[in-house]
Amino acid sequence: MIISHALRYVYIGIPRTGSKSMNRWLLDHFQGEWFGEHHAWNVPAEARDYFIFTIVRNPYDREMSAWHFIPWSAPEDRTPLPVSEFAAGMRGTAKYKDGTTIIEGHETPEVRMNQANYVARAGVKHVLHFERLPHCLTELPFVVPNAVPPFPHRPERGVRPPGGFFDHFKNPEDEAAVWAYADDDFAAFGYRRYSDSLL
Repeated sequence: MIISHALRYVYIGIPRTGSKSMNRWLLDHFQGEWFGEHHAWNVPAEARDYFIFTIVRNPYDREMSAWHFIPWSAPEDRTPLPVSEFAAGMRGTAKYKDGTTIIEGHETPEVRMNQANYVARAGVKHVLHFERLPHCLTELPFVVPNAVPPFPHRPERGVRPPGGFFDHFKNPEDEAAVWAYADDDFAAFGYRRYSDSLL
């Protein structure tokens, strides 16, 4: 979480939505300070009346990103996971969607919540769409529209193959598993089922 008491904002970093890039941008240009863990959502009492915002991402694209991602804490690169295992992995994730089932050992136990629950629990007041970066940054009240600092791209480990979700995950069970986990996200943020773009 990034907070600026001077500019009265809080940024909630939802996993796989460009949060490392946003953190760097806010720290470098907008008087941001770290608060808590990277994906923390519980805004401290003294900042709850600030402008609280986040970034959301198309659920299909977000899960494809997560599938190919290799954590920086992993000791070495791994071979890509076979797509045949995707549906089973996503079905196991669905139980975490509302943040009430705790993942033991996680720095933020609710980190596998879907995006709608992150937004609700954090009291987010404004949502930016990953698909509209960097142009949507001018929606932030502390950004001067004709003087937007460059938005960085923070590299990740792992190689994501070209193409979208439906180019790689062709089994209907794959899509159904994403829907079971992220159905709230489609309705809340303007995404459409069976489409990996923004409406």
